[in-house]
Amino acid sequence: MSTKTTFKRVALVTVAALGFGLLSSVAPASAVAGGASVSTSSLTVVGGTTGTNGSGLFYVDVADSLGAAAALGAAESLTVTVTGKPTYQANGTSAATLNDVTVQAVATTDGGATFAAVGNATAGGIQVPNAPGTYVSNDWTYDADDAPTGTSARYWFAVYPNASSSSVDAGAYTLRVRLTDSTGFIRDSSLSVKFVTSAADSGAAITLSSAGGLYTGEALSFTTANKLQATLTDAAGGRLVKNAAITASLASRAPDLSAAIVTTSTGVAASDVLAIADTGVAAVDHVAWSAAQV
Repeated sequence: MSTKTTFKRVALVTVAALGFGLLSSVAPASAVAGGASVSTSSLTVVGGTTGTNGSGLFYVDVADSLGAAAALGAAESLTVTVTGKPTYQANGTSAATLNDVTVQAVATTDGGATFAAVGNATAGGIQVPNAPGTYVSNDWTYDADDAPTGTSARYWFAVYPNASSSSVDAGAYTLRVRLTDSTGFIRDSSLSVKFVTSAADSGAAITLSSAGGLYTGEALSFTTANKLQATLTDAAGGRLVKNAAITASLASRAPDLSAAIVTTSTGVAASDVLAIADTGVAAVDHVAWSAAQV
């Protein structure tokens, strides 16, 4: 990390917004599956490719009746169904259908690893039965009983526009995620999914914030309590990703971004640009300038 001049290092961390929320419940507290949460309430996939190469990903975390992460039990299932659609496909004349979008069960054991398709791909929706070791992935959160990698309680799904449809640039489709426990009780939640050709059509928004004490003339180095931060979301406040093949890594789906600091003396961006270098390693976010900016 550079220590040459005024700006030691600028960490401009771009994060994907997660619309976590507990699913509404119609089950008693004695249900085997205590609940589930979806990774985002909205997903916008940029790239415009139809078929499996145009996929976006989301996941569902499952918990037991005590709220602890747990895989699906016997006779329990997750069902993802396309329940809402735009009026027309992108051509403006053909009616959109619920089968314009395909859902595919996928799995991985490492957040940076590639994914594997593990269930049937179904236009309009898919059901994931209990199949430990096949459908379920590590949830990557600390669990005292399974430290440090956590519990296998995360179910990933790919969603993509059918090769024969014009669902790209057509508008948002609604997916219902339904958890059914062994007693037959259900919990529902939903997310919207939109596929666009260009980032200009994504409605993406960047929100800037800062933490800690930032003072004129002070060297700026990254710490958890002292930083600049930019949050990238789609138009609905959810996750925005690049399209990719189902087997592609999470890193390959991250939007391409760059950052620069505007100098107060000229009012224009400095010639050097902070290039993103986020590898998942702590404190590796952006490259520092080697000269002071004032």
